[in-house]
Amino acid sequence: MARVSGRYCASKHGVIGLVRSVAQEVAKNGITCNAVCPGFVETDMATAAVASVMQARGVDEARATQMVVSGNPMGRMIDVDEVVSAALYLASDGASSINGHALSVSGGEI
Repeated sequence: MARVSGRYCASKHGVIGLVRSVAQEVAKNGITCNAVCPGFVETDMATAAVASVMQARGVDEARATQMVVSGNPMGRMIDVDEVVSAALYLASDGASSINGHALSVSGGEI
């Protein structure tokens, strides 16, 4: 499985703290602020992660991909359209009372 640095985790938690703080400040103006937190999405970044695992572990692409997504209960990469759909929902009128939320789009990955 790919290792995640403490700095990376700290920066992600910092962004969530910022989102919650901004959400509190802008709510009185009818504005919401939320975060979309995707797991591994089928992008160049995920391709690079798989390549890194292939090189480091000496495994083929299928095994490296399996290792990268091992923390995802669905056992797969997230599709870009799934992240887009989540963002569009948060921007819709149906989400007008959702504020300061970190929406995980990760297939249940913790």
